[in-house]
Amino acid sequence: MAPNQKIALAIFVAVSVMGILTLVAGYLMLTMAWKDYEDHGHVTTETSKMNLFNRAFARKCPACGNGALGQNLFKMNQHCPSCNVLFWTNDGEFMGPVIINYAAAMGAALGSWAILMFFDFGVMAQTIVPCLAALTFAIGMMPWSRSFWTLFLYLSGEIEPADGAASTPQPGA
Repeated sequence: MAPNQKIALAIFVAVSVMGILTLVAGYLMLTMAWKDYEDHGHVTTETSKMNLFNRAFARKCPACGNGALGQNLFKMNQHCPSCNVLFWTNDGEFMGPVIINYAAAMGAALGSWAILMFFDFGVMAQTIVPCLAALTFAIGMMPWSRSFWTLFLYLSGEIEPADGAASTPQPGA
């Protein structure tokens, strides 16, 4: 095995281990938030773990499960169009999804670069492919990183659960 291949393999293993540890950290974060959610008595048959996860995966409101979180790939609704719940109340709450997108982009870039380096691709391929992988993952993960961050905020009590009755949407929301 050539020295470049050893380096590439080490980088790929390191990125894989970091990815696994990141997933474990995300699981623990959501589990702790779920415990707080249970302790406050919000759990019903409609808000089971799997139901809330499915809402986040479908990019729906965590409170009612009906309203869309985003208008499109790049624009998030401020309020739920169905129950009028305010999604993000604090100024810095966009940083959670930014960190998730950054981690996905860096993992994709480093992982693809390590694979290209292992198989001895040229410098041009080792430059262009990781950039495209990072861009694709950053943009592709955007709606789901916002959705799962909103679920975390909902479970941690930052977003108040809907009372079941749909409110009248605010003008311009």
